[in-house]
Amino acid sequence: MVPWLPILIFGGFLALVIVIFAYSQYLARKRQEAMQAVADELGFEFKAEVPAGLTEEFERLPLFSRGRHRKVYNLLEGTTSNLRVQIFDYRFTTGAGKNQSTYNQTVICMRSRSLKLPVFTLQPEHFLHRIGEWFGIKDINFESHPNFSRSYHLISPQEELVRALFTPEVLEFFEEHPGHWVEAGGQLWVLYRPNVKIPPEQIRDTLQEAFEIFAQFRNDRPVES
Repeated sequence: MVPWLPILIFGGFLALVIVIFAYSQYLARKRQEAMQAVADELGFEFKAEVPAGLTEEFERLPLFSRGRHRKVYNLLEGTTSNLRVQIFDYRFTTGAGKNQSTYNQTVICMRSRSLKLPVFTLQPEHFLHRIGEWFGIKDINFESHPNFSRSYHLISPQEELVRALFTPEVLEFFEEHPGHWVEAGGQLWVLYRPNVKIPPEQIRDTLQEAFEIFAQFRNDRPVES
């Protein structure tokens, strides 16, 4: 082997790492600028960096109790219709070594002091959920709405309260609108898709969709937790 070849290979690898890092930083900066512009358009406040303590407010929800190195950033925040609305990017890491994975997603959060929601997680049904049932993870199904039960996996430690919350109107709405991930508890309600960051130009439309979904719960009488 040519004596300088390992040095050349290492130098090329190092240069590639530097280029990738620089490009990722460039994309992060461009997204931050675009999110700032969206916040200005919506009349929301914007914070590129958010204190770590913010995630502690959400830890009763499963999404925010997973993994480590949890970080909220690119926060858009505003108040409308007596609601505190937050849109933010959220990152966390699971596993270690070769099994380590980092997840990035955009989360839309609605919160209101008038909300008293039972804790629940709603997500699209898939085969892993059926495996989970063998280990005692119970899916809340509704015999009156089999399409909902086939399309969604709904779990909660407060089943009776959740059954009261998911009225026929709510069940029919989700039957007609498949594919959503919702978590809620107390004054908090969040919508997201795992490992999906919403492009800034789609924030306004996605927020409108979130209001429509949230209205299914807000229009009902608040459920005591």
